[in-house]
Amino acid sequence: IPSRNETGNVTFFITATDTAGNTNTSANFSYVADGEAPAIENITVTPPAPSVSDAINITATVTDNQAIKQVTINYFDGNNRTIANMTLLSGNTYLATIGPIPANQTDFVINATDIAGNSNASPQIIIALRKPIIEVNPEALNFSVVGIKQDVRANITIFNNGSADL
Repeated sequence: IPSRNETGNVTFFITATDTAGNTNTSANFSYVADGEAPAIENITVTPPAPSVSDAINITATVTDNQAIKQVTINYFDGNNRTIANMTLLSGNTYLATIGPIPANQTDFVINATDIAGNSNASPQIIIALRKPIIEVNPEALNFSVVGIKQDVRANITIFNNGSADL
């Protein structure tokens, strides 16, 4: 029988002998011992330079010598670490949509487990998030004293000097 970290076909049978010397042998049984972890490749992030207001699609190709049981993504949502299942799109391509994420950056790791319990994790991927930079001009308004039923107005201008829409 192969060790836990090896992969191979195992065929076995069972022989039983009673105290009178009678012997019986079962039919052959076979199974595959799987010691090979899934492979996680071709990780893509769309859009490639997301902003704090974008939903981010993350895809990966996940393959295994037997079958995949589960693929998850572990990511920073702006406040906490979150683990979510990835969806099988077609073939070996899995998808997760995260965000919008109200932070300067996020990171994620994809984890895959096969039906034998073998697991693999992708490297951590860090995504810098574009953000708006708001500038208000003038920075302060002084209305002095405003009387009852008196209408006071001022013009302000708001600029977005960042790399993302408001």
